Amino acid sequence: MSNIIVNFSNLQNVKQAMDNTKCVGVDNYNEVLFPVDSRDIFVEGLVISTHKAIYRPDIEKTIAIVGRDYKILKNADIFSAFEDSLRSSELDTTGMERIVELANGGQKTYVRYRLPAHSVNVGNRSDNTILEFCAINSYDGSTSFTAFMCGYRMICSNGQVFGDNLSFLRGRHTKNLEVKKTADKFRIAAEKFISMGDKWNEWATTKMNAIVALRILITSGVNERLSHKIVDQFRIEANKLDYTLWAFYNALTHISTHTQPNKGSQQNAPAIRQRRETEVGKVINSQQWLKVA
Repeated sequence: MSNIIVNFSNLQNVKQAMDNTKCVGVDNYNEVLFPVDSRDIFVEGLVISTHKAIYRPDIEKTIAIVGRDYKILKNADIFSAFEDSLRSSELDTTGMERIVELANGGQKTYVRYRLPAHSVNVGNRSDNTILEFCAINSYDGSTSFTAFMCGYRMICSNGQVFGDNLSFLRGRHTKNLEVKKTADKFRIAAEKFISMGDKWNEWATTKMNAIVALRILITSGVNERLSHKIVDQFRIEANKLDYTLWAFYNALTHISTHTQPNKGSQQNAPAIRQRRETEVGKVINSQQWLKVA
């Protein structure tokens, strides 16, 4: 382990020193395979025995402070294993698109895999949603490697969120992604995606109005200001999709996908979007939603 001398008075200030690292949207996949290593932290000449720094030598920045026993699972290893499993599954990866984002200078890496060969049509119109997998790896100790299933609505670029917990891969080692063991998980995920398409088509004929929509949001714990913003978006969606549960759902996913973080949070935009999608999932899995769905 190499040493990094951090000239601050305490560990909190060490963490604050990382705030200037920007969030980068990446088109070239190779750019997320940046090198990382762990290094000692010195404060006032003394090594911190309980923590260490995760360091990016390519940009000469500390991107995370983690516990001493934390083991690095490198992007190059885990995403390679994930893609090997995906390509070896029964799914059709023809035309697969890969979208990569970094949060907080590489603390977390988000890779979305869109599979246009797997899609569902909603409402007997040109409204296609394609199968998408989102895989997340972190270097800050906040989460193990996780992959979950969602969808990508082509007509508006909304990230379509599911109500139940569809994270189907999780682990801190590449052994969790052995090709044979994960092939069935991809197949089951694809089957759930088709089932969700059937549910979306039901929502496209289920009537909804702004008053009921607002009640669902408020009773689901959404704050009043955001609830009214979502209802305003619902009215916009209803111009194209009628006053239906499908329009209400797309108002939710529009807000979670397209609302930009404030200026000070831009570096963490992918993580903020993920949190918003989790909140959408809670709403559509709430008792209030299920009563009308």
